[in-house]
Amino acid sequence: MAHMCLWCMRAFESREALHLHNENTGRHRLWCGRCEEFFASDDDKAYHINHSSNHFICPRCFADLTSYQALNDHLRKKHHLCFFCELYSSSAEEALEHAVDLHYYCPDCNKYYSDRGALVRHRASHEQTAVQCPRCHHDFRFFSGMVHHLEHNICSVDTEEVRVYELAVRSNVSARCVLPESQGALERYYCESCGRKFMHLSGLCQHAENTAGCMQLAVGNGVLVLLRKVLETALEGTRSGF
Repeated sequence: MAHMCLWCMRAFESREALHLHNENTGRHRLWCGRCEEFFASDDDKAYHINHSSNHFICPRCFADLTSYQALNDHLRKKHHLCFFCELYSSSAEEALEHAVDLHYYCPDCNKYYSDRGALVRHRASHEQTAVQCPRCHHDFRFFSGMVHHLEHNICSVDTEEVRVYELAVRSNVSARCVLPESQGALERYYCESCGRKFMHLSGLCQHAENTAGCMQLAVGNGVLVLLRKVLETALEGTRSGF
């Protein structure tokens, strides 16, 4: 059965060949492949696209999406739209910070909570697996507790705070959490989300664990997750000195 192009009266062996012909022939710009219709003018085709139930137009970049869900996904992923307040963010990181800080969003389980306290209590549930000191193997509920244990020489295997600091400085994420020495020795670390400075790494960790807008540091590929791997690798199995 031949498939006829009604615009130029050419016959094609398959429907796919006809579609390819219509979509790639310049004079057939008035063809809508999705709806399989020709239009009399550019204005008629534009009206069709803007009012058809088969076309979902992005208000930011005018991309033509195939469904309402596809449009929503496009707005969220490409334009970083917050559907609660209809605010566009400039980056995925900014959109995540907005969602966590203002809408109490947990990025680990893709859920929203009623208030900041509920989010913080929920975030604690992600830390139920014990964090183990890589030197003495004592268990801690939070990473900040384990780091405090190392920094303040509480570990039964002798550890000095300065060595924890040196490991952080030598890590490949130091620029994201360690202050340059020129900014003073008292405050060695900083939060890359809010800029707050800390004397101890454990203070930065505790801040990230309990501050909604900065929790991304301690989840996924956050800087503190990466730094935890550095510390565990460097200290695993050491029983004296570094």
